[in-house]
Amino acid sequence: MKVKLCGNVTYDCILQSDSTLGWRSNRCHTHRIQAGGLVNTARILRKLDPNLEITIHSNCTVNTGSLQSIVADEIKTLGASIGGPQLPGDISVATILQGKDSKISGLSLGKDCIIDTSNLVDETTDWYHFSYLDILKNVDGKDFLIPRIDTGIVSVDLVTPNKDLLPSVYKSLSNIDYLIVSDAEIDCTDQILHQKIVSSLKKALIIHAKHKTLFIGKDSLFTHTHHSDILGEKDVVGAGDAFVAGYIMYTDVPLATKVAFNYCRDF
Repeated sequence: MKVKLCGNVTYDCILQSDSTLGWRSNRCHTHRIQAGGLVNTARILRKLDPNLEITIHSNCTVNTGSLQSIVADEIKTLGASIGGPQLPGDISVATILQGKDSKISGLSLGKDCIIDTSNLVDETTDWYHFSYLDILKNVDGKDFLIPRIDTGIVSVDLVTPNKDLLPSVYKSLSNIDYLIVSDAEIDCTDQILHQKIVSSLKKALIIHAKHKTLFIGKDSLFTHTHHSDILGEKDVVGAGDAFVAGYIMYTDVPLATKVAFNYCRDF
């Protein structure tokens, strides 16, 4: 299978602390910096299938500083290729995450990610995933809209909590097979909004939360409750990237959920 991950490469600053203080505390220190965003998803896909062909299509992999080499080296190590013309500039998003032994966390979003559609669609890619559609921009600064793609499955995730989808996202729904979000982006209980969204999607809306995942199709509704032996005491930081990877591989909510909780701290 050939997978193309499109739109949002980040770098993650993993913090380490033994205290329960907030992430802004001077007692917190950087444990490591590594590529994140789509690279998290690519990293987990590679664990699930060593032979998978992965392309990361993003303009945000070129940076004038040391972060450029961090991102580029990790992509190369994963055996993935970089698609799309590479433009100079800062990587779009910096994420501050908690380390494995830490009880601190925080998030800092930078400027919008710019994506170029050159060489985006081809005849051989089986699955396209667009990350953070709600902050993606074209090179002209306008909101990025998902193009019609008839040669592969199209999935999308979001990043901004809202009571409703942004107009630009609504305009793209008819070209999306699966909209995969967390309960932070779409309320699990808002059935009117769910049906409004699903009526325009090709296949289904998937909402993953800490204790359950909803699969809402045009003619079907499925709720998967997460068992305690899967959830355990794990933090769910990174679960969204892992869930996407699991769903791309298996197109199955229970299996994707298991991947999410098995790998959400493994990045």
